[in-house]
Amino acid sequence: MVAATYALLAAAMLCVGGAPVTLPPCTLPGPWDIRCLPGCFLQVESGTCAPCPHGSFMEHTNTDHTCRRCRSCDGAGAGFEEGRPCSAPADAECRCRPGLHCVSPDCPLCSGQPLCPPGRQPGPPPEATSCVPCPPGSYSDSTSALPCREHTRCEDREMSTFINGTQEADAICKHQNNPMVLIGSCFFGVLVIVLTFLALFLYKRRDRCSCPIRGNQTKGLPTMNTLQPKAERDQPGQTVYNIRANTFQMGMGNSVSINGGEAEPLQTDGPDGEDLDPPSGE
Repeated sequence: MVAATYALLAAAMLCVGGAPVTLPPCTLPGPWDIRCLPGCFLQVESGTCAPCPHGSFMEHTNTDHTCRRCRSCDGAGAGFEEGRPCSAPADAECRCRPGLHCVSPDCPLCSGQPLCPPGRQPGPPPEATSCVPCPPGSYSDSTSALPCREHTRCEDREMSTFINGTQEADAICKHQNNPMVLIGSCFFGVLVIVLTFLALFLYKRRDRCSCPIRGNQTKGLPTMNTLQPKAERDQPGQTVYNIRANTFQMGMGNSVSINGGEAEPLQTDGPDGEDLDPPSGE
């Protein structure tokens, strides 16, 4: 902030109206490369700063080799007049002549036509002093004295219309969908679904698969130790297996069939080595 204030004050002392008042240089002091103050420019031949010539200006600290041309307020048909003359550190300011006004916020020119709200435009002669609605296919989105503009034609840009234009807004376009891309996306989605169901089907089928037992079919089944004494093998309440008949007996003579075969009655010795008959159906 201090440097900017110093620069403006120095420019006011050094360069007024495009002509130097005093002889001190236009160089901005400081431990940096050469920079020229507002209202001055860097000369190519000498590498030093000099004031802008008449009819030009420079509004900021710079290292430019030329100044900018001042704005002319008396252009043909613009309707401006000079509000502030051009000086070395600032451009001229223009304003509309009495009875005229800017046609839009950026004020490219002045006009005697009325300022119309959005959706309207100045009427044609002899109704130039009033506003009329924008004709079909055109719009005005700001307060101005300019005529309405045509809606954007999305077809000319190889696009489709997303939102139609109104009297107060332009049309909005969107990119058209490529049918080949749409078809390819659908095919890829269906393919992913089919492959997913196929993978699930194969996975469940593998879990339900029952493979035959190879080698010894009786491997892993409980067997009787025939080397044990009969008294130890045939204790009361002991389960006795008959592998040949695919049956086994639990408890006191109750036999159960394995693999759906008919059970063979088995006998179990009593505590004193006596054979116990299986219980009758009485």
